[in-house]
Amino acid sequence: RLTRLSKLACLGYLCVNYSILLPYGAALTSGLSMLPTIPPSVVLPPGILLFKSIEKHPNYKFKRGQLVTFPDPRDPKKNKLLKRVTAVPGDKVKLIRVNEEWREEIVTIPQGQLWVEGDNLSNSIDSRNFGPIYMNVVEDEPLGILRGLTYTPLLPNPLPAQSLNQPRIIE
Repeated sequence: RLTRLSKLACLGYLCVNYSILLPYGAALTSGLSMLPTIPPSVVLPPGILLFKSIEKHPNYKFKRGQLVTFPDPRDPKKNKLLKRVTAVPGDKVKLIRVNEEWREEIVTIPQGQLWVEGDNLSNSIDSRNFGPIYMNVVEDEPLGILRGLTYTPLLPNPLPAQSLNQPRIIE
C-alpha cells in the first residue's frame, strides 16, 4: 500500500524525469523573489511548480504580467530563474539606480527583448540588475502549484494595479 507521500514522490519523479518528452514539466522552487505569488518549496508542505514549455515561433506574443522561466544570465548552465514580464518591446521603464548618487534612468525595451522582475522587488535579482532578456531564451510558462494533492492555478497577474511594478512603466 502506497502512502500519500510515496504517491506524491512518484508523481514528482515522473513529471521531472519525463518533462523532456512532454510540453509540460515540474520543478521545486527556491528563493523569495516571487513571494507572495510563489512561495519557496521549503514551506511545508512543499509545493511543486507545474509549467508548460513555450513554443518558440516568431508570432508568439508575451504579455505584461505573464510568468516565465529562463536561464540565469549570470550562470546559464547552473540556474533557471522564474520572473514576471513587466515590460514588452517598445515599453519604457523608469529606474532609479544608486551609483554613488541617486539618478533617474529610462530604459526602452528593444525589439525581441523583455523586462522581467520578481514580485518581491526587495528580494529579487532581475532585469534591474542584468537588463532586459532576449525572448528566445524564455523556456517555460508556470501554470500552477501542486501542494500535496491540491492544485492552485497561477493567475496571469495577481499584483494589485497600484503595485510597485506598474507606476514605473511608461508606455
